[in-house]
Amino acid sequence: MFLNEQLYVAISIVTSRDGLKILLLDEDGMCIYTTSNVVFKEVFRNLSNI
Repeated sequence: MFLNEQLYVAISIVTSRDGLKILLLDEDGMCIYTTSNVVFKEVFRNLSNI
């Protein structure tokens, strides 16, 4: 299981698309074809104060 950032890193270090397969499953174990990129806006609030 990958978090979105882990999925990005895993894909970015692959040197060839040949043989690359990514299986995405929903909560019920059903195959899905997209993944959500979730951004928590609270994380970016008050960044100028840091």
